[in-house]
Amino acid sequence: MCDFAADAAAAEQLMVGRTLSVERVRQLNAKDYFYQMLKDNPEMLRSIRA
Repeated sequence: MCDFAADAAAAEQLMVGRTLSVERVRQLNAKDYFYQMLKDNPEMLRSIRA
């Protein structure tokens, strides 16, 4: 059984490995991650088209 079943806030702070939080894993795993990254970093498109 999960040790954090009663404390969801503590589970959100868990670290996966040593560098990624659960929240960051969810962001990276989102279906629209690539499109969101391009929206947030439009200079990436310029370097691809050059």
